[in-house]
Amino acid sequence: MKLFIKILILCLLCFNLSGCMSSLIRFWNNDGWRPFPAKDKAYSECMDEARQKLGSSEPKDIYTNPDPQLHREHQAWLALYIQEVANCMGRKGYR
Repeated sequence: MKLFIKILILCLLCFNLSGCMSSLIRFWNNDGWRPFPAKDKAYSECMDEARQKLGSSEPKDIYTNPDPQLHREHQAWLALYIQEVANCMGRKGYR
């Protein structure tokens, strides 16, 4: 029974370590938990580009107006914004 418990603990430890391996490698090869500087810069540029492209069509008073239609409009705008950012990141080589 003790052997079974030791094997179970060893398996759980290996499973936990394998799940964290990519995070640990990213932490070791980079400046901590922050994303790579080039990817972070590209993401910021893409967010600015998407804001300029879609900025005037964003519903403004989404947090003060409880109208469900306004909420649907904001969700549609947000889907377009996310798609624009994803397309821009794809153009820059980050997917």
